Amino acid sequence: MILTTKLKRFCEMDAAVLTSIAIAIVLYGVVSARAQWSFITPPMAFATLGFLIGPAAFGWLQGEPESTGIHVLAELTLVVVLFTDASRINLPLLWREHKFPVRLLMIGL
Repeated sequence: MILTTKLKRFCEMDAAVLTSIAIAIVLYGVVSARAQWSFITPPMAFATLGFLIGPAAFGWLQGEPESTGIHVLAELTLVVVLFTDASRINLPLLWREHKFPVRLLMIGL
């Protein structure tokens, strides 16, 4: 029930915003093989793109940070980023070298 409500609100986002996001994802997919060897990570690329097309730089896209569409987009992005990071964990290495991640988690708590 909550998910369908959030998806409905997400679909109400401006078409220009959704189109820009889709174009950015496709463009990054085109250059991702070459960017794999670069120091630039996908979050860095998308954050820079968001800054450039947002109201702080060129102002091509306008939006309120408190809007429901932006909130849902941020939640979905967080889910995808956390899932992809967790899927790349080397479990045997994590079991051997668990002290450092545990210390970081304790600092975060």
